[in-house]
Amino acid sequence: MKDKETLRKEALIFAYLHHTGVLASSNLAGEVFASVIYFGIKDDFTVYFATSHSTNKFKNIVLNKKVAFCIGTGPEYKSIQIRGNAEMVFEDKQQEGIDLLESLYKDHPKEEWPINLVSKLKEGGFVLVKITPTNVSYLDINQFSTDNNIYELYS
Repeated sequence: MKDKETLRKEALIFAYLHHTGVLASSNLAGEVFASVIYFGIKDDFTVYFATSHSTNKFKNIVLNKKVAFCIGTGPEYKSIQIRGNAEMVFEDKQQEGIDLLESLYKDHPKEEWPINLVSKLKEGGFVLVKITPTNVSYLDINQFSTDNNIYELYS
């Protein structure tokens, strides 16, 4: 079996190759909402994304900061599952997240690409959200082994 640091590096490479993931959030009544988001990720699996104040995910996070986030929806048999706490990031602490998202925009300079919404953060119609992980799991069933192929990277 691979050591935890090797698996962490593999998981990060996998995450860096993806620009979208699925965010699950819930309101106080426990109703769950899932949404595809464009994201930036740091080496410690902290995730940043921008969203409008009118979205369900924004409204849910205001009420309940606990979220789940998944990277990898096929065709590979790999995924990263992150559970953590989401928080709004405001003006003086936004630069790290903005830099991550803007680096994605450089790779995809289409005007209509949603990551271009970063410019609207400064206008106030959008908010930057940071997910701080409490648990990170990496699933790789491409690797045939007697293990269950789910590796806890952070808990």
